[in-house]
Amino acid sequence: MNEPDPLLATARRLAADGRVDEAVEAYRAARALAPAEATRYVGVQAALRRRWTEAVAALGEAAPLAPDDAELQELLGLAHERAGAPAAARAALERALALEPDRYAARLLLGFVEQREGRTLPAVAHMLLALQQARQRGLWRDARSIPPWLQDHVQGAVAFVGDQQLDMLRAPLRGAPGDLHRVEAFIRSQLGIARVRSPDPRQQPKQHYFPGLPASPWLDTALFPWARRLQDEFPVILQEYLALVDAQMPFESFLTFRSAEQVAKYLGTTGPAPAWNAFFFYRHGVRHDENCARCPRTAALLDALPLIRLPGATPEICFSLLTPGSHILPHRGDSNVRSVVHLGLVVPENCALNVAGEARSWRPGGLLAFDDTYEHEAWNRSGATRAVLLMDAWNPHLTEDERRVLPEVIGAMTRLGAEVERVKATR
Repeated sequence: MNEPDPLLATARRLAADGRVDEAVEAYRAARALAPAEATRYVGVQAALRRRWTEAVAALGEAAPLAPDDAELQELLGLAHERAGAPAAARAALERALALEPDRYAARLLLGFVEQREGRTLPAVAHMLLALQQARQRGLWRDARSIPPWLQDHVQGAVAFVGDQQLDMLRAPLRGAPGDLHRVEAFIRSQLGIARVRSPDPRQQPKQHYFPGLPASPWLDTALFPWARRLQDEFPVILQEYLALVDAQMPFESFLTFRSAEQVAKYLGTTGPAPAWNAFFFYRHGVRHDENCARCPRTAALLDALPLIRLPGATPEICFSLLTPGSHILPHRGDSNVRSVVHLGLVVPENCALNVAGEARSWRPGGLLAFDDTYEHEAWNRSGATRAVLLMDAWNPHLTEDERRVLPEVIGAMTRLGAEVERVKATR
């Protein structure tokens, strides 16, 4: 085995002994013997000492010699960003993330590049994702867990993300009429500034808890001013549903499954394969015009009702079918700003909806309303298909002023969440 050149051996020894200044000079002298190693060491030490011009020169020379070194690309990106060259910083940082997608320091730095270029939403998304990834590993929680060369960036990101998130979510409240103190508390809770939880431990939303609303699994349908109109139109709605059945129109699965294992997590059965099928008027807030045209009178009624409308999320409105023996297993919904309302259409015996341990049965033309942030399940233990009209509605205890601003507030949350997912998927 060949011994290293004495000059290179000296540089390595000095570096191992922590004699940085001497090691830098020795590596410079030994550059021709090991160019990748020498330029990397010189560049890293320059970056650690915040000598950004020197770091750019050395790391820029080292990077082509080690194109698959993600850490080197990250440091080069840092040096370019600090030296005021955002385009070069972006190229290096995107290269680092392409090599190692979970490299959260590179992600954080890329957020600063986006900020420098005036792209606020991507900047917040990159920084937020980087902070989450680091904290999941127990890092960046205090000064001791942040590398010295990154402390200013982490502290700056925490402040920037907090300020921008609060500004985005509070923007719809500016100049809006009415008492919106509950919306303000909702925003601060969602951002973790002042967490608020339901006084009823059974109520556990998957995403949003809006404070100050009465905690009740079942809701009195008299709280919905439009309920009587819906029930009065029951014969028309039933007729249009039965026409679909007679025409053998296809109903799609209410849930999307990729495997039998996924089905087993959501659906059980006492008979053949379980099925929870639907004919959608609205799906994730998007109107299905062709389906609405097939049931024009039902669609016209639904369009006229003051149902909850959150772009990209709600309403969910459909004819919901549960086949014989099928059991929708216990689960919870996303937010208590929403209520779920069912109008019974075709209801065999031995069918029920259980919310927070209290089971109730549908009846044709009758309404059931509940808060789905409580654990709930439904079953059909008969030999015939159960059908209801399912729809999302506002929680009836929200004020009109709150309903006016909440779509914009939650929409801002949704846009930020979508941007985080977009940057996470970027390679």
